Amino acid sequence: MSQQAFEASIQAGESEHVEFKRNVNSDMAREMVAFANSSGGRIFIGIDDDGAIPGVAVTNELKARVQSIARDCDPPVTVELETVGNVLIVNVPEGTNKPYRCSNGFYIRSGASCVKLTTQEIREFMKSEGKLHFDKLITDSAEFPAVLDESAVNRFFRLGGISGVIGTQELLTNLGVLDKGASGLVLNNAGVLFFAKDAARTHLHSIVDCVLFKGIQGSISWIERLFSLTCSGISMRRSFL
Repeated sequence: MSQQAFEASIQAGESEHVEFKRNVNSDMAREMVAFANSSGGRIFIGIDDDGAIPGVAVTNELKARVQSIARDCDPPVTVELETVGNVLIVNVPEGTNKPYRCSNGFYIRSGASCVKLTTQEIREFMKSEGKLHFDKLITDSAEFPAVLDESAVNRFFRLGGISGVIGTQELLTNLGVLDKGASGLVLNNAGVLFFAKDAARTHLHSIVDCVLFKGIQGSISWIERLFSLTCSGISMRRSFL
């Protein structure tokens, strides 16, 4: 960074992409993950919040400490260090493996502040980043066993040659379609589409792609349940390979 760009950054003050720190402290990891989870930014070490520049001793030990903090984030945050006078600048690019967290949780940058995400905000963040797939998401209204279509479950198990010895709840859990919601056990979206009494009530506009592989005799039987959802208002598409 040139001296002119440095002075301009200091004059502009803290912002969505700029953080001032007098020295490295316990908040450093929080600020790193916040920038990595957002659109990146710079941490100026050796500058007070009001823009005063007391400076800092930019030693190899200080640089190693900053790098260590970045590596301890989960996943590790990539940082690039540069020095302007007696100020260490930590460049944190936008992360490519979001979301990042430190020991205190998940953070994003909002204006000149770091904001901790709630559990629901983390889910929404991961969904927006493509980390959560539709079939794994849950709807709290799909309570188990109230919404369960027992006949659909039994038919699925019969066609799949699955024994019901251990019980429906355990089997659905093992299949990955039963999860814990805010008020108890609920079907996730995959479970709703396969096994709910009225799938269209929860997912009116959902689309299920069904694929029939030539040469496998039982493939139609396996997807008959999916096609039956058409009657409930779920839009279906069928592809042949």
